[in-house]
Amino acid sequence: MHVPESWQTLARDIVLSHAEPMNSQLQLAIFGRCMRLLSLDALKDEVHLFCLEPLALIAGQIIIMFLFPGTTSPQRQVVEARLARSLLSCCRCVRGFYTNLAQMRLRFVLARQISVAHILSFLDVVNEWVYLRLEPLVLGAGHARLLLLLDAVRLTLYECLSNVTLLRAKPNFRAAVASLITSSEAAEFLQLDHLLPLTIFYYIEGNTAEQLFAQLHFKALRGSIVTLDPQVIDEIKHHSFRLQNARYFNQDFSVRFWQMIQLVFMVSKSQDFAKLLGTDELDSWSAHTQIQLVPLMRVFFNNLLSCFDRPFPILLLVFRLFLDRFGPQMWALVQDVHYTNVVDTVFRSAFFQKHLHHAALGENPAAKLAPLLEWIPSLISSLTGPQKQTAAIKVTSFLVQRELADPSNTRTDSAAVLLACFESLTQPQTALASLLKMQDARVAVNRHTDYFVGLARKGSKDAMSLVCVCLKYDIALAVHNLSLIQQKKSPTLFDSNNALWASLAKVPLTLTQFASKILESLIDVLAVLVFKDSKGQVTKEFEAALKIHNRDTTALCGSVCSILEKLALMDPEDLKVVLSTEACLVGIWSCIFNPLMNQSALTVIYQVHDSEGRYENIWSLLNDSLNVNVSAINKSLLKLAEISAFEPCPKALRILMDIITALADPLKGILNTQTGHHVDSMLAIRGFWESCWLFLVMIYKKTLVWAGLYHLSDLIEFTRDTLDASHLLLDSFRVLMDFFSDPSMKTPLFETFMNTFIHMIVWLRLGDVSLLNSCVDLVFKGFDLAKELDAHVDKNFIITFAKYGAKAKKFNNKLTEQQRGMILSKASDFDAKLVQYVVDESAKERMSVSPPASKDDLSDSSLGASYAYQSRKGAKQSTLSRFGVVTNEPPVAPPPLVKNFKPNNLEAIRNELKNNRAPTKPVINPAPPRPAGFNHKTPAVGRYINGLKKKHDSDSSDEDDEADVDVSDLFLESKKKPKVIEVDFNGRPIPRLAQAKKINTKRQEEERMRMRLNVNLKPLYSTVLKWNYNTDSEFPTDDRDIYKPIKDSYSSAKEYVAEIEPLLMLECWQGIQSSRVTGQELPFELLVGSRTTCDGFFDVYVSMKKADLAARKIGETDLLVLGYVADKDMKSPHEISRYLKLRDSQTCLAKVREIKYANPDYSDVTVRVYPQGSMMGLLTPKSVVVGMKVMQMITVEREYSSLRGLPYYDLCDEILAGKPCKPKEISDEEARGMCGKLGVNMSQAKAIIGANREEGFSLIQGPPGTGKTKTILGIVGHFLSSVAVNPNTIITPVPNASSGSEESKPVNKVLICAPSNAAVDELVVRLKDGVVNDSGQKSVPKIVRLGRSDAVNPSVRHLCLEELIESQLKARAASAPVDPNIRVEHNKCLAERDRIREALKKQDLPDPEIIKLQSQLREVTKKRSELGKRLDEQRENQSIAHRTREIEKRQVQAKILSEAQVICSTLSGSAHDFLASMSMKFDQVIIDEACQCVELSAIIPLRYGCKKCVMVGDPNQLPPTVLSQKAASYKYEESLFVRMQKNNLDSIYLLDVQYRMHPEISRFPSAQFYNSRLSDGAGMLEKNKRPWHNQPPLAPYKFFDIVSRHQQNQQSKSFFNAAEARVALELVETLMRILPENEFKGRIGIISPYKEQIRTLRDTFQKKFGTLIFNEIDFNTVDGFQGQEKEIIIMSCVRASENGSVGFLSDVRRMNVALTRARTTLWILGNKSSLRRDRVWNKLISDAESRSCVSLAQPGFLNNMKSIKATSEFSVERTEAAAHEQVPIARLGTYEKPDFAQGHAIGTSIKPQEKPSRTSGGADSHRLNSDNPDPSSYHPSAVIPSTGSYRPSSVGPQKSSYRPADNESVKIKKSHHDETTKRKLNEQNDEKRKHKKKHVYIHKPQANDAGRDRPGDTTPSSLPLRPADTGENGVGVLHEPPVPKHHAAPPRASNSGIYRTDDRPRGPKKPTNSSIFIKPRKPHRPAGPRGP
Repeated sequence: MHVPESWQTLARDIVLSHAEPMNSQLQLAIFGRCMRLLSLDALKDEVHLFCLEPLALIAGQIIIMFLFPGTTSPQRQVVEARLARSLLSCCRCVRGFYTNLAQMRLRFVLARQISVAHILSFLDVVNEWVYLRLEPLVLGAGHARLLLLLDAVRLTLYECLSNVTLLRAKPNFRAAVASLITSSEAAEFLQLDHLLPLTIFYYIEGNTAEQLFAQLHFKALRGSIVTLDPQVIDEIKHHSFRLQNARYFNQDFSVRFWQMIQLVFMVSKSQDFAKLLGTDELDSWSAHTQIQLVPLMRVFFNNLLSCFDRPFPILLLVFRLFLDRFGPQMWALVQDVHYTNVVDTVFRSAFFQKHLHHAALGENPAAKLAPLLEWIPSLISSLTGPQKQTAAIKVTSFLVQRELADPSNTRTDSAAVLLACFESLTQPQTALASLLKMQDARVAVNRHTDYFVGLARKGSKDAMSLVCVCLKYDIALAVHNLSLIQQKKSPTLFDSNNALWASLAKVPLTLTQFASKILESLIDVLAVLVFKDSKGQVTKEFEAALKIHNRDTTALCGSVCSILEKLALMDPEDLKVVLSTEACLVGIWSCIFNPLMNQSALTVIYQVHDSEGRYENIWSLLNDSLNVNVSAINKSLLKLAEISAFEPCPKALRILMDIITALADPLKGILNTQTGHHVDSMLAIRGFWESCWLFLVMIYKKTLVWAGLYHLSDLIEFTRDTLDASHLLLDSFRVLMDFFSDPSMKTPLFETFMNTFIHMIVWLRLGDVSLLNSCVDLVFKGFDLAKELDAHVDKNFIITFAKYGAKAKKFNNKLTEQQRGMILSKASDFDAKLVQYVVDESAKERMSVSPPASKDDLSDSSLGASYAYQSRKGAKQSTLSRFGVVTNEPPVAPPPLVKNFKPNNLEAIRNELKNNRAPTKPVINPAPPRPAGFNHKTPAVGRYINGLKKKHDSDSSDEDDEADVDVSDLFLESKKKPKVIEVDFNGRPIPRLAQAKKINTKRQEEERMRMRLNVNLKPLYSTVLKWNYNTDSEFPTDDRDIYKPIKDSYSSAKEYVAEIEPLLMLECWQGIQSSRVTGQELPFELLVGSRTTCDGFFDVYVSMKKADLAARKIGETDLLVLGYVADKDMKSPHEISRYLKLRDSQTCLAKVREIKYANPDYSDVTVRVYPQGSMMGLLTPKSVVVGMKVMQMITVEREYSSLRGLPYYDLCDEILAGKPCKPKEISDEEARGMCGKLGVNMSQAKAIIGANREEGFSLIQGPPGTGKTKTILGIVGHFLSSVAVNPNTIITPVPNASSGSEESKPVNKVLICAPSNAAVDELVVRLKDGVVNDSGQKSVPKIVRLGRSDAVNPSVRHLCLEELIESQLKARAASAPVDPNIRVEHNKCLAERDRIREALKKQDLPDPEIIKLQSQLREVTKKRSELGKRLDEQRENQSIAHRTREIEKRQVQAKILSEAQVICSTLSGSAHDFLASMSMKFDQVIIDEACQCVELSAIIPLRYGCKKCVMVGDPNQLPPTVLSQKAASYKYEESLFVRMQKNNLDSIYLLDVQYRMHPEISRFPSAQFYNSRLSDGAGMLEKNKRPWHNQPPLAPYKFFDIVSRHQQNQQSKSFFNAAEARVALELVETLMRILPENEFKGRIGIISPYKEQIRTLRDTFQKKFGTLIFNEIDFNTVDGFQGQEKEIIIMSCVRASENGSVGFLSDVRRMNVALTRARTTLWILGNKSSLRRDRVWNKLISDAESRSCVSLAQPGFLNNMKSIKATSEFSVERTEAAAHEQVPIARLGTYEKPDFAQGHAIGTSIKPQEKPSRTSGGADSHRLNSDNPDPSSYHPSAVIPSTGSYRPSSVGPQKSSYRPADNESVKIKKSHHDETTKRKLNEQNDEKRKHKKKHVYIHKPQANDAGRDRPGDTTPSSLPLRPADTGENGVGVLHEPPVPKHHAAPPRASNSGIYRTDDRPRGPKKPTNSSIFIKPRKPHRPAGPRGP
């Protein structure tokens, strides 16, 4: 309907007129307008005058017309008719009419001040009008019930219900209406959705039927909220006024009224009900009724305090409703009523006691007691402050007495009352005021603890809540006191509430709900801590308060532990229910993280999960319910970060590491293995990541403060744990990324870590080196991750970080130069320009006199590494309390000393003399120094002793003197140093350009060192891991264009790398292929745990058996092949191995990254694979794959890093150009002087002087027997004695060395390397006997041998780094003991516990038996808990002990290497990680056997900043062994020595005097191979003359021409000659008859170019003499004999045919080696006619013929010599002695005769524990005294005892020298058959002679024996190892001893991993024994230890 604007205007005017009620004109005008409007014709059809706006307002205003009765104008008649029509149209109009009427009445009373009487008169007029309309309808309807169905009748009845005044005034009319509404139809119709006045009227004044109608109406409204119309409010007030009138009051009226109020209260709105409480009309009605009326609330209290009998229950019920609705506001409504009046009145009332009694005894007591008691908790809740506490305590006493008096009572109102007093405990922070308010209530609980605990155990929720809130209160109090103590404030409120805890501890806890609530109450128990003793100064008051706090807290923690132990006795299934909710888990984790409750909390977990230790139980708990547990852990971690206390952190870190491991362990981590089951936990896991770093941030920040408060012994392990936890957490990043499977999570997760990073780098100031190293590793790991993720790093952070590397002021640290360089490098990866700017600025600061304080600094970080809460007030000495605080002020230089002007006159001189004569005051010595800090204990492990500088005993030391004060137990403190300023005459500072240049040079050197030592190996493995293992090609890829021959010189490092790297990769590929073809490795199973993406690779975490790990000798540098055979039904390892090698097998290559020993049976291994190929889909969690070792990559890695680091080598240019330094002209006089001092010859002396004089490469060529070793010793002695300290040497810090001590001085260092372990050990043997310095004095330098001790010669093993470390560590504390009985007892307890639990489940147990079993269960549980604690402690102690030992090991390692003068290593081993980590720099590097190594191996030791390199070798002997023939064809086998020699033929020092061979032997090699420049040493003829030389044809040098034919083995394609083998046998038999038995062993070597011939020779000799002959004679190939020597050499040339070439024999280098191995006798067996076809051999034969040294020979040709017997006239002893007598004494020097009985025979002395040493390829690797210029150098101590630990790739005999004893009478040997008898006789003299038989091993073909089938190689495998591949482990050239078949060990590959191939192409060989191999019999093993 459209509403005209005039209507809207009139409605607004009506509203405005209400504001002017006394304006009669306005009111009349408004009334007139309303009348006119309603009489308009436009409204003649409108029936809803009171429904529609604004007509409702206008129609309501029209009611005023009834003020004018008797008026009958037409207009009024129209209006009245229209009003009547509306009231009969709808209920809304009726309701609107009476609402307007009530509002008008109220306005008349309040606004117009009209009397109540006049208003009642007005209402009577209105009611009369209504009555006249309704009477006919009501009465008529009463006579005709059918009309009830008419709407008009229904509306009539509705209007009657709305006009109670009419019904009250017309009794007959009331009866008619009652009759109508009691009908069922009407009653149903009238149950409306709002309250009617008639309902109120009927409820109070109605009869039974009427009251029933009212009750039904209230029931219909129950549950809904209705609006109280004004007419309803008027009706209620009417009855309220009547209730105050004594004429109407009675108890029944009171009951009905308050029942009605209760019902109205329940269905009405608060604001509507508040209208009933108003006092607006009270005065008017009081005047009308002549009674002083009061508000409704006061009426209520008047009724309540009157203590009437029947109204009591309903009054108390209404009281509760009022209290609940209005709360504390209610008391403001009745200010004259106090709560105490109510409580006292009610409790004293007899009627109240009567009602309580009847209710308790009657039916349904709970329902009857409710209205009587429920008001009490509401009353307490309505009170505040002290009133609440007082009322609660008063009420509680009453209620407890009542509840105890009624045994059947089920109500717990007393608990609810007290519970209300603790509501503020729900707030996070509980202030002291709140605690004080609740204190009285807490004391009240203590009065009834047993009662409340009993109620709680019965299931009372209020009692449970009360008990638990009291526990919370006690915990909150302890937490509050902790907060005060942390602020150095004394607490005033202490906990003495122990009664409740004691009550709980006495009773069993079986109710899961109660147990859950108890655990929930412990959520803050993490902050209940006992403070440790600190070093700070405190007041006595504070100290006393601290003691009280610690006492109370200890008691509280004990109580919590008791309750936890009670919980542990619950049924495990019930405990599982308890621990399934997050609230309970928060409580239990809070206890776990609390160090005082940790074990008790774990006991609870132990009952649910039967795991033995903490980690296992944590894993089980997380696995059961990950989401809620992690959420609970997060809250605990955040709480730890919030309280920021030191005390819980150590234990919390240990637990946190267990949690991280349980979640993210690569193999067993829950996030790895069950990702799909924990999708709902993603939010919690992210929270865990953030919480952990927040916790660690707190530690990183607060430790700087704690360092000044707690003792070092408390902090060291804690700091290590912090770093370990950080490492572990950061390592889990990739696991989390895989868990989330959402790339978008990468950034927020890493940002969380970066927020910690800024605090983490402050720890780079740690003073302990081991801690610092761990911190550096962590920081670098973070930067690497940032780089990998391409994350943004804040510039301010980069600046701060770079300042640590740039040595900026106020960034004091103990970082090594390498670490500083790495810091700058890492920072430069993100902003190189900014880092360079920081470096430059830092250098300027150090150079500046007084750096200005610029306001435009780059950032706040320039103020130094500090936190906001740290400050420094002045430039005074730092005190102990300020440990770890970094200053932000520049150091202030002390003022210059002011010198007074002294006049130059007589008076001044007199005064000065007078002053000088004055007696001087005695000098008072300063107080004796005291140790740092207050900790007088032994310094903790890992801290340097020089960090504990002494201080004065008195604390009053001069604070201005910081120079000698240690201000940090844990961190470094920047210290002021006085500056010395150089000024000119004008006082201006002199620029220090020289020093700046020096600093820049040093900085560049450091940067180059860092670049050399930190080569990224990712490109290497990106290439290698892509290769297809199963390819047969000689090339790894199809690209052939990348391979180019090695040039003689290169123009740039880039060109060099580009051409050499492909050849290195080719050699590596051939190693892989050789392993695949010939290797006999066995596969092993791997269980895949998980895999993560890392740096472009997949890191796969697998588990394998430790037994397999040990048997296959898997290391962290091994390359594996992985395959999948689960679907192939293969069981045999050999079958699987063959499958993996097939061309179409499904495999991939993998590199071992890390090995962790998880438990006694299994190891966790991390392998890296390239993410390509089908295997990636099989490397999934829980899958089982097989792995097989391929090769070791250590040498490849080191050669690769040397190649990539070459541009930064100091000798890079020389290497590229292939240019050695030219030999300087050295005068003969200078050389002779050196000869006299060092006992060397002229060529050696010139080599020694020249090598030390020039920088760059010095080449020394040492032909066989020319004394290369002695020359090296001379170089070392000359260098150590003549070279001053290198000013550029980076000095390595010496731990535990005080300043100024001998140890702290710089040490000149020499690095000596060789390709093989044997060659290195020979050098060490000679070095340990001392070197001669320039003064001719002998001194023993400090020597360290790098390499694995079991691969080192026993005679020098004590100098091995490992042995030196172990010897020093033995004196340290032993490792943590392990008691295996603990675990046994633990398992027994579990079994006993299970037995008792089963017994308790029986139903018919008597009570005494149950009590007994429960007691036993408690004892068993307690014992198990204690055992679990001991297991955890044992595990932690083991972990700490292991970590401590590793730290000690590194420190000792650093000290040993720092003090060493000579470090010896293989070439590969020189790249030892620890050498690199120390940034060690060598002044000189010496490489022995330099021609035996490939070029990349030779440059490995040059990475340490060496500028002098001496290479010693002989290019005329065999070259390095290279696997890849393709690589060799590109000259890869050419050594650096040879390349340099070719480029500069005149740049070599030649050693030209040989001291090994008989002149007859040396004649041809000298002429042929050395252009006759090789001369014999003095006396060599006499020295090497032997008795058999006089017996033709046994001359010193002889070629035996044997007419025979060679044969070829069809399988191996190697040649053999049986006739030559038999001739060799006859020659040996002849020597046996000549030589005494004990002078025969080790003197003969039989060699041949062909392996098949060596096998034939061995077979021939074994048939004759048995296997013991191998103890006497060495059989080996020519290649295998390089570097060795024997007194007698028999060489079998094999080749004998009518035509064809001589094959391998044509190699002059091999020929040179073969002809120069003998000292006294060389017999060559060959076919003259065949050998003459070769040019060089033709020369040899011609030369022999010219000297009559050729004899015909055939089997049996020596039969005529069988009569020769050994007699005394052939005593070698006499012959050699005579020879010695002929040697000039001047050339001999001091000669000590060797004592054969003492085992000093050269090359044959074998101690009982040693076995024969076999060297490979390294030239002269066992060169002994024969290298010396004269016999004087045959010193007994220079002997190398052989050892079975040596198993070179080319097995060769131990060289020997015939050295008879002086006083030993030797009988002539008659026969050689009774070997056993003779050996026994010899062994009886072992202690005297130290001389035992050697045991020669017969080698089985194994993967690690694979060698190249060179003509001189007798290793029973086709691929020998090259010496250059020998790692520091020294196993690259080793071979396993033979194992009898019944003891066969699984084959293994060599640890070097590089296999060498044949010189000539041939097909793959089967890795099985063939005819070329001797079938080994079980060898006789002499007594003593065996080789590995």
